Amino acid sequence: MRAAVDSPRVTRILVHYLDFATQYQDVWSGTDKPLFVHCHGHDCTWDARHEDPAYQRYNPPEYVDQARHLASRAVLIVGSRTAAQRLFDIGISPKNVVIKSLGVPVPAEPPKREPRTKGVTVLYLGRLADCKGPDLVIRAFEIACARGLDGRLVLAGNGPLRTTCELLRARSAFKERISLLGPVGWETGPTLRAEADIFAAHNCFGPLSFMEEAFGVSIVEAMASALPVVSGRSGSLPEIIENGREGLLVEPGDVNAHAEALLRLARDPVLRQRMGEAGWRKAKERFSCERERAQLRAILGLDGAGNDSGPGTSERER
Repeated sequence: MRAAVDSPRVTRILVHYLDFATQYQDVWSGTDKPLFVHCHGHDCTWDARHEDPAYQRYNPPEYVDQARHLASRAVLIVGSRTAAQRLFDIGISPKNVVIKSLGVPVPAEPPKREPRTKGVTVLYLGRLADCKGPDLVIRAFEIACARGLDGRLVLAGNGPLRTTCELLRARSAFKERISLLGPVGWETGPTLRAEADIFAAHNCFGPLSFMEEAFGVSIVEAMASALPVVSGRSGSLPEIIENGREGLLVEPGDVNAHAEALLRLARDPVLRQRMGEAGWRKAKERFSCERERAQLRAILGLDGAGNDSGPGTSERER
């Protein structure tokens, strides 16, 4: 690592994950090159726990002190105000923090879907983790079906709650309508989103992981695909989704409200289209790959031609 950093070709250093960066404090202290550390989620959740085995701390007791020390040397990049606040909470100065949303591919036009009210497909696509609530999505879907929803639920992904989800499906009165696909490749995502009518998660405080969503990439991908979103009002979600505009946010843990949101969207294809197109517009304006690239180059102090414009030229977004 030290040899790579000392290379004359390297003019600045970008490290992904704060916990990884703290392992190389001696390397960063041995160079005066500008250092940038991109935080993501678990790495700025100070009391994060493993879900398997449950409740085991993710980071060592000295991790917060290590993060503070690194922040005195580096610019920390986060994806949301929620994540930035976590850094401020441990005493890291706002002068050392930059907010840059993650980007996703956004099509030139919003995809069109059939205005159906029967055979509606609800999609959960993402890690099966407690802070994303796939188990709560299943429970909400069951309630919605009992109240008249004509549709199916597709869950794609892997994670520590996979067995829980399999068990919930096996015991459900609507198990024939619930599909668990397991892990899927990135190339499968566009197909699943194209076949769906509603995107659902149930973001909440994870009772096992102690985590909340720092930036919901899967949510933004759904918006870019013009899918209306139903989820919990937790973590960064209120920064991404305006309730009633791009989707519907419910109080975390309220599966009845989640079920009613699914029913409302399933029965109103015009509302689905309006929310989906609003989400596509927001994704195009705020969350495109092109915008993220421009933001990152500005933060790193690189001009549009790819030349080194030196540190201190970036614009910081707070």
